[in-house]
Amino acid sequence: MFLQISATLYQVGTKTGYAILIIRSNSDGLMEKLKFLFCVILCIFVSLTNAQADRRTLSIAVGWDKPPYVMSDAQSGYEIEVISDVLTILGYEAKFIPIPYGRSYDILFNSRFDAVTTLSHKVKIEGVYLSSVYIEYQNVAISRRALNANIDKISDLAKYSLVAFQNAHRVLGFEFGEMTLSHKQYLEVPDQARQVRLLLTGKMQVIVMDINIFRYLHNQIIPQAEQQAVTIHPVFPINGYRMGFSNEALNDEFNEAFAIYRKTKQFLRLQQKYNLHNQLGAAQISKD
Repeated sequence: MFLQISATLYQVGTKTGYAILIIRSNSDGLMEKLKFLFCVILCIFVSLTNAQADRRTLSIAVGWDKPPYVMSDAQSGYEIEVISDVLTILGYEAKFIPIPYGRSYDILFNSRFDAVTTLSHKVKIEGVYLSSVYIEYQNVAISRRALNANIDKISDLAKYSLVAFQNAHRVLGFEFGEMTLSHKQYLEVPDQARQVRLLLTGKMQVIVMDINIFRYLHNQIIPQAEQQAVTIHPVFPINGYRMGFSNEALNDEFNEAFAIYRKTKQFLRLQQKYNLHNQLGAAQISKD
């Protein structure tokens, strides 16, 4: 005769693990064996519970596609890979959910999300913990070379019809924000490919966007026949962007992991893979 003990230890997704333990009842040391067995079960249970917690999925709101940073409905791109790599170090998986960039500063009030990408410290949000800078955008003004625009400072932009990305008036500094208030031909759009098309078709004279996004869209999305010579006007400083977390401890963990990750070869390879310029200390861009 024997005693069979069966215990459900864990459940991950649709898979459930079981421990089936058999002890013969005629053993003199039955109680000792049961005590030992209990310790084994407890250790396995704790281990599996921790493993399950380590694999917890975080819901992360990310702006609409802005290649090469975010592509394929937020499933690929430089920024997506950086965040995924850092969270993997911490034992998390990231589920990226695309949203209009204009909603980024309000979205953490929705409990569906654990974090939001690409936030500026210039915009204050209550109850949101901002990470250290994990990505840099080099926003510039861009005109068609045929326009022969004279743009050396932000105030010069007031002379031209202008289209920027969503929330540009909030994140590009006080001077730019003030200029847009009185600008009668200023527009912000969520689709940055549309910005490039508005420029190249002559419907708008100047666009404001990140230089890496422009180069990607101009070279890979805009047909060769529509491409034109342009002039880059570097009137903005580099903007560092941060993650926004609803949980302070998670924010601290991200900062510690990113500080390690940015020193790795993987981080350098990602910048080379996407041919990025001005990413956390790269050389300054030229006007051409």
